[in-house]
Amino acid sequence: MEGFKLPGINAINQYVNAYISGLNQHIPFLHLPTLNLNDLEMARLLAICSLGALYCFEKENARKLHIAAMAVLKYVCPFFFEGVLIL
Repeated sequence: MEGFKLPGINAINQYVNAYISGLNQHIPFLHLPTLNLNDLEMARLLAICSLGALYCFEKENARKLHIAAMAVLKYVCPFFFEGVLIL
């Protein structure tokens, strides 16, 4: 994660809105009425932003956010990633 910088609040808002209006319309696995972005775990927020970045056609930002989300998950749940290669 060298050189990774968390996107600014405007980019995060854009990516979350793109996720909600894009992927969540087709595959609604988050319950939007009870979704509170202030209470989300960092890995989940990064994953949502990664998917939203894809809907904004920002492939490189989506890749960086995905890698960051996986790194956070690996730190929080190292036992889950035993033997898994994270690119």
